[in-house]
This record gives sequence, structure tokens and C-alpha cells, in this order.
Amino acid sequence: MPKLSVLVPIYNVEKYLDECLASLAKQTLKDIEIICINDGSTDNSPKILQKYAKKYSNFVVINKQNSGYGDSMNKGLEKATGEYISIVESDDFIESDAFEKLYKLAHETKADIVKANYFYHSKDGDVLHEVVKNQKLGKPLSLADDASILLEEPGIWSAIYRREFLQKNDINFRATPGASYQDTGFHFKSFCVAKRIAYTDKAY
Repeated sequence: MPKLSVLVPIYNVEKYLDECLASLAKQTLKDIEIICINDGSTDNSPKILQKYAKKYSNFVVINKQNSGYGDSMNKGLEKATGEYISIVESDDFIESDAFEKLYKLAHETKADIVKANYFYHSKDGDVLHEVVKNQKLGKPLSLADDASILLEEPGIWSAIYRREFLQKNDINFRATPGASYQDTGFHFKSFCVAKRIAYTDKAY
């Protein structure tokens, strides 16, 4: 069992994909699998995926007909074998030590979910987005401890989730083709039922 499975949903993102995958290939947490779900891309995304799959043995590519974000993510969840799961959107990139630090915190706190801050990136520079405030640092929380958990912006990408926790609670994605905001359902379901949510104010 890998320590972590990273799910990367992909649809026509050739402009950003190489930078995204390069950041995953450089992770200091080595025992990870990177599952790339190609949702019927018609640009050069499949060629970029092929390059990484040939070079790195821990890159797995799922090619499927276009059926939408939710179905892609569910295919990734079905394929994942890691102790924890994370999601990296294909137009994002991540610091090289991010998963090593998140996984360490998850083990130290026995967390169902570990949540971090993140940056908005543009040609003008990075802007810190503080989802995690100081009052949430320390011991793990649940919704019963702090109802403001549900007021957080539902970004699913700056977190890791224990796979057994997701399976036990049947947490996945709505597979409605063409629907928007399919990540919000996953966010609210997981944060509502998690018994131990650990927070870090670091951003990766």
C-alpha cells in the first residue's frame, strides 16, 4: 500500500499540465502513486501524460471518454490504493515537500483529513489564501467541536483524506455530466462526518 494516492483530473490542460506533473514527480514523499485521469482530452494533454508515464513508474494513466469531472474523480478513487488520497488539479502545482509534511501531520494526529492553506498563483506573483486560521491549529477537530468548519471555502485540493475513511462513509463525487461545483459535495460530505480534522497554516 502506498502512503498516498494523488488524483489528477485532466481535460484539455496542455498549457499547465507539464508544470503540474513535474511538481508531483519531485515530491520528497517517495512512496506515492500519481493517478492521472484523462477525460477525453483533444489537445496535447495525452502526449504529456505519456511522457511522464514512460519516465516514472509511479505514474498511472486512465484514459476514458469525456464524461465529466465527477465521473473522472470516481474512476480515480476506484483505482487508488494509497493509505491517504489527495487531489491536485491539473492547472495547479505543489511544493516538493508538501505531501511529506501533510502525511507526517496525518500520522501524528491520526486524522481523517488534513487541511492546509494555499496560494493563488499568477504572473504577478503568489497571494496566500488563508482557509486555515490560527484558532483551528492544535488538536484535531470535528464538526461537533467547531461548526465554523462548514463556513470554509470548499477547496478540496489543499488537503489529504484517509482512504479507509472515505470508503467507510461512501464519500465520492456526483457523476452528473456537465455539472459544475461537483467538488463541493465531496467537501461537505467529508467534513461533516470526519471525526478528526487536523489543520496546518502552512501553504503548499
